[in-house]
Amino acid sequence: MFLKDSDIEYLKKEVSGLTRDVHMVLFVSELGCEYCKDEEQLLKELLPTSDRLHLEVKNINIDREDAQKLHVTAAPTLVLKDADHDYGIQFMGIPAGHEFSALLADIKMIGTGEHGLSDATLNKLASTDKPAELLVFVTPSCPYCPSAVHMGHKLAYVKENWRSAMVEAMEFPQLSQRFEVQAVPRIVINEGAYFEGAMPEHMFVDLILKALPTSQNSRILRAVQ
Repeated sequence: MFLKDSDIEYLKKEVSGLTRDVHMVLFVSELGCEYCKDEEQLLKELLPTSDRLHLEVKNINIDREDAQKLHVTAAPTLVLKDADHDYGIQFMGIPAGHEFSALLADIKMIGTGEHGLSDATLNKLASTDKPAELLVFVTPSCPYCPSAVHMGHKLAYVKENWRSAMVEAMEFPQLSQRFEVQAVPRIVINEGAYFEGAMPEHMFVDLILKALPTSQNSRILRAVQ
């Protein structure tokens, strides 16, 4: 058991305001996936906290068409969506430790439709049609990582051609090595430019927008003043 009775009661209150169904689609593998069973168990314990929550568990090696449709390439990967729309919101690796708070925040966002982004941010996002894929590298013990994860997911939620995935750095060492992750949170943009650290909303968005034209060339981005 991951969740205590007190945790369940707290979570029931937290998700009591959901007005829309939230679909959790978990892709697992029976081969080489250390945390797949743990994540499945965690989500099954979360499921009874609201009748608005739904869980599907799929095998990435068998349900290949579904994985391809949802842009899933590794297990475990959790996709959060509603009944009709994939927002590009993913958790690669178990959302345990501090990252559970990001999962809860995402559930509330999809389940209420309330993202909390400022009008200034929405206007900036409307000014570009360039696609973005964000990889937010984290570790479960990082207290600053959930805010970066949720920020990336909020942007994906409102921007049609943007996607954002939390990547648990220790569960995916090859990805971490590929993107030279030495500190978290590290936000990688379109597999090229990156920045590190939890930042205010306007800085987070400005750094992504700054990266989009030339993000194929790996480079460090500095905060926009």
